[in-house]
Amino acid sequence: MSSAKDSRMATIGLGLARVNLPNPPVHNGEAALPPARVIASAVGAVSRSLDQFQTDMRAAQELISSGHAVIELDADCIEGSILKDRLGTDPQEQEALAASIRNQGQQVPILVRRHPHDAQRYQLAYGHRRLEACRMIGRKVRAIVRELDDTELLVAQGQENSARKNLSFIERALFALRMEQRGIARDAIMAALSTDKTELSKLLSVAASVPGDIITAIGAAAKAGRPRWMGLAEGLKNPQGEKKLRQLIATTAFLEEPSDQRFNLAFSALHAAAKRGDEGEAVFSADGTEIARMMSRAKAVNLMFEGSKHGDFGRFVIESLPQLFEAFKQHTT
Repeated sequence: MSSAKDSRMATIGLGLARVNLPNPPVHNGEAALPPARVIASAVGAVSRSLDQFQTDMRAAQELISSGHAVIELDADCIEGSILKDRLGTDPQEQEALAASIRNQGQQVPILVRRHPHDAQRYQLAYGHRRLEACRMIGRKVRAIVRELDDTELLVAQGQENSARKNLSFIERALFALRMEQRGIARDAIMAALSTDKTELSKLLSVAASVPGDIITAIGAAAKAGRPRWMGLAEGLKNPQGEKKLRQLIATTAFLEEPSDQRFNLAFSALHAAAKRGDEGEAVFSADGTEIARMMSRAKAVNLMFEGSKHGDFGRFVIESLPQLFEAFKQHTT
């Protein structure tokens, strides 16, 4: 698919996502509507320029007037997108959205395509929170059905999220990595995320550097931007840091914290591990007590004992070195 086609698809998806369409006639099938003038008001118009609003409205008018009807579908016949782009949803925000749709109706349709392997089902391009809200209240969901290949679907999905600015840095990074792993061209990924080559490289680098289970444990961390995630990725290069962090994320206390606090705890744990690494690697007894620190260098290995606690043990080790060395030679021969 050409870059021009990516751009056109992105613009159409962006326009539909960012305007609040009035309720056009709802159809039970996918018969096309005749061209019609559609008057739309902006979602979040206070924070958007007039020029952008006019662009959005023209894009939405083009989509509707080109014959794509808004229809009602059973929410249970719609599957999620082919790629996940979120690390969870705030339950309170979801409840508020469900209440809004219950009281005021679904103002903006979702975008779907027919399922490639089941003619009776659909796949979501964007609008997963609206879809879930309709499921919660047992209401059919208003949708526009389009013929989309995988790249077009993902570009539309990414553009809608970029328009709403509600994906965190790490969610964007993971979405970019998953698109690339699926074989999507980088031009299309840039169009989906409204970004450039330099920023895309940073997104991919962080997503590839931080293990997926650690990202999942931390969550979206909406307040943690690129510099702090890059710092966390750098800290994970220290094996002791990753070991310490994995111990932390397995604790109940960590998992009970909100996502931004989980990130802060993880970042602090890596920073502390790096600081201790400058002082040597801890050596523990069988009961978990730190008894010494070992500093490994290219030409030397230093073993350090804290005098006030383990000085006597340190002298004992020194006196035992001849016997330990003989035992080592026998072990290695």
